[in-house]
Amino acid sequence: MDDKDWQDFWNAFDAETDKAEEWFQEENIKAHGNGHYFMSSDELWEVQQKIIRKLVDAKLRENNT
Repeated sequence: MDDKDWQDFWNAFDAETDKAEEWFQEENIKAHGNGHYFMSSDELWEVQQKIIRKLVDAKLRENNT
């Protein structure tokens, strides 16, 4: 992977993390009412691990086709 590939990877990671945080807010607002909710650092790390796996798997599939 070159620098552009890494930049693309981290841009996708940031976008997916933003989507996960938006979903987290929406679900908590539905369940608990208006407010701003925070994921614990452990919850965020679990989400980020899933995102990294998803992006790496997609890249591996892309490279193997």
